[in-house]
Amino acid sequence: MSKTAPDTFRFGVLQDRYLGELKEQLFQRLKREAETDESHQALMHEAGITDPVLISELSDLGITAESLVVMRMLPLVLVAWAEKAVDPSEHAAVLNAAKPLGITESSVAYVLLEHWLRQRPPAESFDAWQRYVRELTQGMSAFTRGKFIDLLRTQMTSIAKASGGHLGFGKVSRQERLLIERFITALETAE
Repeated sequence: MSKTAPDTFRFGVLQDRYLGELKEQLFQRLKREAETDESHQALMHEAGITDPVLISELSDLGITAESLVVMRMLPLVLVAWAEKAVDPSEHAAVLNAAKPLGITESSVAYVLLEHWLRQRPPAESFDAWQRYVRELTQGMSAFTRGKFIDLLRTQMTSIAKASGGHLGFGKVSRQERLLIERFITALETAE
């Protein structure tokens, strides 16, 4: 006996709802783990971060030593959210950009990245990213920092263009352009 179209649709909706709830439960578990003293110590040790305020901010975002790489993706995620919602093309583009960093479906970082693509990261995430970048770039040469800035600008612009821009003309919207420049300025002035 075959399922009718409404039955198939209903099953798909229930399956999507179940998977969404499961992902949210997993994210909440990871967030609780990130808030433990053991997680703070591991993050400090693994990442070489000594700033207790940064550790606290990362913990509030659900970041652990195992998922710290996802902070590299935060600018791309926020550009995807620049126009109030993440377009499916932007969603796919962010996940595609994450693969070279080892963020795959089986990683803890992927769970957090998916969460951020479903729910906008909190406003404080930009401040945490700025502190993180300051720590990350402290030992970089000017050349390496310049390459990092160029790469990030290219990636953020690619995400902005993924949805076809405003009215489908492949342009970067004003909101996206301002956000990209805000990230680049933060990187250029990180000392």
